[in-house]
Amino acid sequence: MKRRSEFLDTILEFNPNYDIELIGHAYDVAEEMHRGQLRKSGEPYLIHPMAVAEILADLGMDEETIVAGLLHDVVEDTSYTEEELIVDFGEDVAMLVDGVTKLASLKFESKEERQAENLRKMFLAMSKDIRVLIIKLSDRLHNLRTINYMTHDKIIEKCRETLDIYAPLAARLGMYAIKMELEDIALKFLEPEAYYDLAEQVSERKGEREDAINDVVEGFELGANDYLKKPFGMQELIVRLKALMHKAFIEKEVSHSYEIGDYQFNPVTQQLTFAGTAQELSHRESEILKRLCNNRNEVVSSQSILLELWGDDSFFNSRSLHVFITKLRHKLAKDSRVRIVNVRGIGYKLILGL
Repeated sequence: MKRRSEFLDTILEFNPNYDIELIGHAYDVAEEMHRGQLRKSGEPYLIHPMAVAEILADLGMDEETIVAGLLHDVVEDTSYTEEELIVDFGEDVAMLVDGVTKLASLKFESKEERQAENLRKMFLAMSKDIRVLIIKLSDRLHNLRTINYMTHDKIIEKCRETLDIYAPLAARLGMYAIKMELEDIALKFLEPEAYYDLAEQVSERKGEREDAINDVVEGFELGANDYLKKPFGMQELIVRLKALMHKAFIEKEVSHSYEIGDYQFNPVTQQLTFAGTAQELSHRESEILKRLCNNRNEVVSSQSILLELWGDDSFFNSRSLHVFITKLRHKLAKDSRVRIVNVRGIGYKLILGL
């Protein structure tokens, strides 16, 4: 099991701007309250809330959600009270923990109930704060990763419940990586023959798939701007060529650098330079910053950024946008005049103070 310092370092790797003192305090409470408790594997129970917190950090969730992930079982499984939780961490964290506890208490017998009424009640619980469901999905994911230590009947029950409830909810939220992992683990236990047969087929085609991927990667490294899968139609080829020509024209027009206080930002090279030292930006960091620069001192709606860069404005993608904004703030921190302001419920604004 990770030590406290190792765990906190892992959390900071996901976002160096997390309030690590707050998360560390939550770790201390969880460690104290779960001390002596063991998982079915025989490992310290603390491993589970730590893993849930890491999944949440990987998803780009805020500190309150990570704290609630660490503490999601303390009120239900220990002597720690809701009143103590409110005093130590505030009403929002207590509300999230209570919401997760209520979701855990939902029990239904038939598949129809799991697919209909249980889903309805989960969405009702979620409507108060969607983070409750994100925590529950993270909790279920880690439990499924370590499900081998349960009895056979309990494994089957949990896997069916996962396919009926949690995987569809993950899909509804746009959390497709979690949806796929939940389904993958559940199917491995529910339909092992079909699962391993499919795995064998995938393995046989792995080399072919990797060769195709390598061809695409090599093409882009050699300077390609796009690629087409065979077979393709002539009309599609013409449309793509026109799009590339238009893109080249636009990029030529807007290839100038932006001055952001003492920073120089080049959206073409995706570099942010301060005092002669350049740092690389990711594609999405560069695209977000370019939109903010083009609308300096004006609010850029989160929805417009999400639709243009992610293709939809789901909650999960909005959390990803928040993570990229946080990273940009960190990279612009050397000039205290530069700020990216969150206009609550609307979007973000780049401002330059005096």
